[in-house]
Formats: sequence, C-alpha cells, structure tokens
Amino acid sequence: MKMEQPTYLLILISSWFLLELTLSEKEISFLPTNMKIHLYPGLIQITWDCNITQSMKNYEYHITLQHKSGDVFNVSACIFENIIPKHMEFEIHRGLHVEIQIHNGSDYIKIKELTAMPEGKENTGAENLSCEVYNVSIVNFSWTAGREAPNDTQYSLVIRNKNVFIPCEDYRNDSFGRQVGCVLKSPNIRFDVTNYIQLVGSSPSSEETSIRFYDRLLKLNDYVILDPPRNIRLNYSGNILEITWEKPETYSNMGDKNFEYNINITGTIVPSDKIVQARRGRNSYKVNKLLGNEILAVSMRAKCKQQYSKNTTWSRWSEPIIYDSRPGSTPLAPHHILLLLGIVTATVLIAIVFLCHRFRIWKKLFPKVPQPAMKYFDQSVQKEFQDQNISMESPPKISDDEECICSAITEISKKDQLEIII
Repeated sequence: MKMEQPTYLLILISSWFLLELTLSEKEISFLPTNMKIHLYPGLIQITWDCNITQSMKNYEYHITLQHKSGDVFNVSACIFENIIPKHMEFEIHRGLHVEIQIHNGSDYIKIKELTAMPEGKENTGAENLSCEVYNVSIVNFSWTAGREAPNDTQYSLVIRNKNVFIPCEDYRNDSFGRQVGCVLKSPNIRFDVTNYIQLVGSSPSSEETSIRFYDRLLKLNDYVILDPPRNIRLNYSGNILEITWEKPETYSNMGDKNFEYNINITGTIVPSDKIVQARRGRNSYKVNKLLGNEILAVSMRAKCKQQYSKNTTWSRWSEPIIYDSRPGSTPLAPHHILLLLGIVTATVLIAIVFLCHRFRIWKKLFPKVPQPAMKYFDQSVQKEFQDQNISMESPPKISDDEECICSAITEISKKDQLEIII
C-alpha cells in the first residue's frame, strides 16, 4: 500500500501537466489568423480574419505596442486601431513591435509576437528634425532629406494634437529645390502638451521609389528660445541699488519658479544662486555699498530650470541700462539712449549741411563740368556755308574746248540788231 502512493501521486502530476499542456495548445489555437499590421502617419491598424468562434469569444485579448502598457481589444471586431498621440505616445517610423496575449481567468499568456515596418524604401524619409521657437509665436522646423531619397523629393509637415491639425505653408528649400524647413507663425496649438509631428514625402518623377514617412513627438515648450527678462528697472536709495524685473514672456503661463537669471553689472556676472527668487510677484536684486561716483551698466538674461523644460539654454543679454550714481543723475533706459543718439546724429547732420552751404563746399568737392568748346566746330560750319554761297552766286566757268548747248533760240529784229552794233 505504501508503494502505491508515489505511483498514484506521479499519475496525478502527469495528468495535471498534460491538462495544462492541452489547455495551452488550446489557447494558442484561439489566436486570430492572418494578422497584419498597417502603419500610417499617426495611425496603427491591425487586422485579422473574421473566422471568430464562440470559444474564442470566451477569452479576453490584450495587445501591447512597443513593449508599453497594453490595451484590451475586441477579437470579434476583426480590426484594432490606435491613433497617436490620442491613445499612446510613441514614434513608429522605425518600426513597430506587437505582442498578443490572452487572459485565461488567472494569468496572461503571450501567444503571438509581430513586427512591422512602414511602407517605403529605407533611408528615404526625412532625418534630423530639429525645432526652435522664437518670440513665443514663431516655430521654426528644419530637417534633412533622406540619404536615398530622389533629388526631387518633397516633404510636407503637419503638427497635430488629438483633433487639431496644423499644416505648414511657409517652406524653405535646399539646392535641389527640396523642402527642408518650415516656419509656423502664431500656431493655434498648445505648447505644454505632446504634439505629433509628421513628415510625409513624395517623389513626382519616381513611381517605383516610395518615400517612407517620418514622425516625432515633442512639446514645443522644450524648444522655446527665451527672450531676456522684461521691464528691468533700477531704483537707487541711499547707497543701495535695487534691480527689479519681470519674467520672460512665454506662450503658456509659466511661473517665476521655472526660471533662472543672470545679472551682468559692468562686466561682473551675478550667478543665479545669488539672486533672490520672486516674492509676491516681484523679482529683485540689491547692490549694496554703492559708491557715490560709480557708473554702472546693467543687463540680464534668463533660462528655464531643468526640471521644467528640456531647453536650458540662456537667452541673449538684454540691452544694457546705464546708471550714473553721481548726485542728480538718473538711470538711462535703452530707449532713452536711442533717443539721445538720434538727437545727436540729427544735430551733426544739420551742422554739416549748414557748413557746406555757407562755405560752398559742395561746389569745391563737386565742381561743375565745363561745356565742350565750339570754336573749331563753328569755323568749319561757317566755311561750309560760305562755299555753298559762292557756288550758288558764281556761274560755273566753261573751258574753250567745251561746247555750249543752247536750249532755246530767239529771233532778233533788224532794228535791235542795229542798236546792238552801234
């Protein structure tokens, strides 16, 4: 009896193993047949044959894209669609990896793996996409044409977020005439959310070569090139100079805590960790022990903190504000300096014009060009006229050898003949 217990246990384990193996094979047989992946700009589409049995409907099917969180799909629909970035956020121009799993009531079992690449020849899609945002409202994109793309390939760019589509209309071209840059002014799109950038190419002269699309996910806030701080003011009290300012203008309402600042005081840069952050909406820095005869030039720059933006590049320096701490002097703002320079320039120009007119400098610098002499010309013309008059007044001389031909003969009476003789 004791010898039979291990045998019975062995038979029980073998039966359980065979049952699990049968269930696993059965589950694998429930995979939809002829599954295909179709990749389009911003759209993933998976299809399969609609030979769905009642047993297959008893399982719960899950799909995982790019090794990220999965999603349940209805096997009876015979199609699965995913819109980017509405549902998931990833790029697919490099290809897509798909895992199909079923839930058997207690666990998820992987039953299928699929991979797919977008249509189009490799290395024909756009490359090296970069983005810069200027003055809050100007978005500048640039890219390079694919290494294997035909010379007449044209790329078109579209920014989209959920149901918002913004096509580019202002392109820049390279030496082949291909569109390799785009400028968007005041786009009606949010800067603080993930936007999907798609670049679709086509070659008019090549029917055999299809161009692969390019896609990218980015937040425009991460590519904003900041302007310097605004409304920089200098306030002098006693021997203390207080510098106040406002944060740079941004598309979204970013708080003062998102920025770092540098102050350049006559060549000495105050680091950001020495500058007091905003308190009750006011940024300030104080220069203590200011001498009474100092002349200061103050300028500022700003950048985003790393935890709030990927772009941590400093902005350009603001126009310097000149401050003269001598008694009775006031700070000169940039527009005051420009106004003063304009007045001085206008005064100098007026003085130069007056002196030139008073001392006739223009005539000395630019003398009048003399008229060409007409003496010899007049003599030759006069001689020609005289020769013509002489030839008209004097009858031509007839030589002895020449014959005179009369054109008419007039009869003279005898009386007239006698008078001529006498």
